[in-house]
Amino acid sequence: MWYAGIQFQLKELLGEGSQGRVYRALRYDRASGLRQVVAIKILRSRTAVDQWRQEFESLSRVRSSYCVQVLSFERYQRQPALVLEYVDGVSLAQLGKT
Repeated sequence: MWYAGIQFQLKELLGEGSQGRVYRALRYDRASGLRQVVAIKILRSRTAVDQWRQEFESLSRVRSSYCVQVLSFERYQRQPALVLEYVDGVSLAQLGKT
């Protein structure tokens, strides 16, 4: 499931919750040379990995223009992470202020 040839370069913190942090990041696949801007949600606790695996499986079945697409379940510095489509736009907090 976790391929060592994938590297991430964190660019900016987008948000933080009780279980993890979400960053805008550059995902680089050494095997193919492909680069992609993504959102990466890095888990803080190793005890919640099964819960996050279920979240990944649930999100991977969703196809909607109102929901970001989940791309993969990977590791970042030995921590489990959800890799999501990055959407450049307003945050939910900014949207709530309007």
